[in-house]
Amino acid sequence: MITEGTTSILPQYTGLEHHPAFHRSRTLPQFTGLADCQARSPEAIDTHVNASLMALNLAKVALQEGQATESLSFSFASFKRRALNEHLLDLFIEQFELEPTLIKSHVNYQKLLDYGTMAA
Repeated sequence: MITEGTTSILPQYTGLEHHPAFHRSRTLPQFTGLADCQARSPEAIDTHVNASLMALNLAKVALQEGQATESLSFSFASFKRRALNEHLLDLFIEQFELEPTLIKSHVNYQKLLDYGTMAA
């Protein structure tokens, strides 16, 4: 719960754009919904910021599950593209009644998932 006055909350909220996570991607606030907040109450702003940062963390966890490397390069735009590609491929597999195991174990399946993503 926030017990501080608005004069101390506002610099913290506007200071989020200077957080290191936001320097990695200029579109991060757009993809996480941070740019869409129109709340005025401190509780609503706090909830919105927490939900947006949770979206970022969930995306990072999902990306880490697919990579075994120590240093993780993260782009929310690439994550979104990869998720769309995966959904589209699953839709094709379902609509054409293909064998999912056979398709997903193919050598080029990862290439199709990564189509349109930024190189790490």
